Amino acid sequence: MFYEHINSASADYPFLVRHQNVKYIPHLHDETEIVLVEDGEIELALDHNTTVLKKGEIAIIPCKVIHNLYTKKSSKTYVIKLFPIVD
Repeated sequence: MFYEHINSASADYPFLVRHQNVKYIPHLHDETEIVLVEDGEIELALDHNTTVLKKGEIAIIPCKVIHNLYTKKSSKTYVIKLFPIVD
């Protein structure tokens, strides 16, 4: 299986992104990701399980877990990435 390793946050810059109609290939990253569906619905594939998230639902995606998000019709989502704290 092909997947992409994405690093997009840092200790100085955890971030929030608002997306419309997400379509991501399978990927992973070092950050924990929180996804909130503001409107519509998205499919979330996490490891080998796929679920549909609807308006108002939240998913927490652990760091270094292969996942993808996909919109079939329409969606608006917020994605918060939290950079891991290393002691």
